Amino acid sequence: AHPTHPPCSPLGPAGFAMKRLFGTAKAAPPAGPAPSLSDASQKMDGRVQDLDTKIARCDEDLRRYMAGGRGQQKALALQCLKRKKMYEQQRDQLIGTQFNVETLKFQQ
Repeated sequence: AHPTHPPCSPLGPAGFAMKRLFGTAKAAPPAGPAPSLSDASQKMDGRVQDLDTKIARCDEDLRRYMAGGRGQQKALALQCLKRKKMYEQQRDQLIGTQFNVETLKFQQ
């Protein structure tokens, strides 16, 4: 090979330039053991509890905003209500997924 030219590769000179520019992919780290169904269920239970605390915090904020009764607090209350509804939807979806995982766990 000529000293000023890159070595030949199956990708050609453009492929060599791309490797120099972007680098090559790193080797994948060794994967640990696959999570079991009980581990997944426990993680989901923790996430459901986190969502429940967020919903309770929204309830407290709503009570505080409704006690004020000013226009700005009404807007804050609406935002808080939307956030609470979103948290409740996430919680319900997560509970459904957790039910499916529990069902699979009992079938094994």
